Amino acid sequence: MIAMTSSTSNLRTEASPIKLLILGFSCTELGTGYTKPLMPALKAECPGLTIFRCGLGGLSPPVIPSFLAHLHANTGPFTHVVLEISTSVYQWLERVTPQTMTDVVRDIFQSCRELGIAPFVLMLYRRDHKVPRVRFNDILRRECTFANVPYLDLAENFLKVYGADFANSILSDVVHTTPTGGRLQADLSQWRLLHWLSCAITIPSVDRPIRFRRVSLPVDALVGDDLPRTSFKRRDFTCSCVVVKEGQSLSLQFDEPRRIMGVSFVHGPSSGFFQITPDGDHQSATIVPAFDKRCYYSRVGFRAFNAYIGRWVRSLRFDIVDGHQEVSLLKGVRDDGPADIRLIDVVELQKVDQDT
Repeated sequence: MIAMTSSTSNLRTEASPIKLLILGFSCTELGTGYTKPLMPALKAECPGLTIFRCGLGGLSPPVIPSFLAHLHANTGPFTHVVLEISTSVYQWLERVTPQTMTDVVRDIFQSCRELGIAPFVLMLYRRDHKVPRVRFNDILRRECTFANVPYLDLAENFLKVYGADFANSILSDVVHTTPTGGRLQADLSQWRLLHWLSCAITIPSVDRPIRFRRVSLPVDALVGDDLPRTSFKRRDFTCSCVVVKEGQSLSLQFDEPRRIMGVSFVHGPSSGFFQITPDGDHQSATIVPAFDKRCYYSRVGFRAFNAYIGRWVRSLRFDIVDGHQEVSLLKGVRDDGPADIRLIDVVELQKVDQDT
């Protein structure tokens, strides 16, 4: 049997509509993935259900609290969220530890609690390119149990039940499914999710310490009106971006040193490479290749500082640099005109006072 847990047993009695967000990474975004067959199947069995989807391809679990808050405020409010957050490369990053993984998961569950959203964790199979020092799913299972969050294990337990040959046969690469694999994941999760949706809403119980909260600081609110804005939309995620064009620069000044986890931006047909310079220290400047071979479509990107552990800064400067000229798209053509940077937010790590 596929392992699953449930902390809900009472059926829903309220007539309020259910607004479900499916939030994850590239497996949630994938056209041949589980969401394509799952969403209509859930709607067919659950009249009045509204489903929203956001797949943050290439990103990692530490960004989930800030994106969840943004989606809840601008697309929600949601009553439920499916979290497909175990398929990224996060567990292989050099500076990631069990402590940082634990803190991220608790922050995610605490965000759900504060927003009044019932979470469900969906773990999907990924073929290891190397054995991680600590499996993120092990942390997830433990924290789900502590926080009373239901989960479905279609990852390690899927491998245990079906075997490596079959598990790998449903993948087109190390993590993305074939159409058959996507349908199988949807079939295995559909009835478990329907049962969860039919039960009384259970908000996570987060009574264990959290070291840091991951808080969005929208660039739109940090700069003056002299810089142009544009809107960005991908699936059900929409936001405002501040546009920095080639030949311009943008400096963000903070009132005091802040521990910044990273910066979110838009990859797209007009994007360029850009440099982030902290506190005027060019030796510590970071080049961000915001234009890559898949920029024939637009999507969200995130540049983390120190593997999401963050760095202390008082200022950040953004400048376009050369680099995009050497990139060839897999298909389509680059937009005419100068390159630009489209900045969404800066994410701050705010330390939690354990005495409060």
